[in-house]
Amino acid sequence: MVYVDAVQRLSGRILRQRFAARQQGKTAWLVVRILWELYVRGTMLSIHTAQDRSLAREIFTKVCDLAQTVPHLAAELDGAPRYANGQEELRL
Repeated sequence: MVYVDAVQRLSGRILRQRFAARQQGKTAWLVVRILWELYVRGTMLSIHTAQDRSLAREIFTKVCDLAQTVPHLAAELDGAPRYANGQEELRL
């Protein structure tokens, strides 16, 4: 899998964006990356974008499914995920 990093300075912090060609497992990589940010790094907010609403919702659903089915991840959840349109939320 080939990723190209674009690193920018934004308000004294480094913003890193990763881009990859089609059909290279980006969704699976993004799901794991989001979970890693939340559970390992302790990031308070994780945001991603997609080409359309359905793809963004698919990624959010996969993140929530994994968080709810893996016992040690589920133990850290603060209630059920919120799936309201445009207000999706997973609280730890």
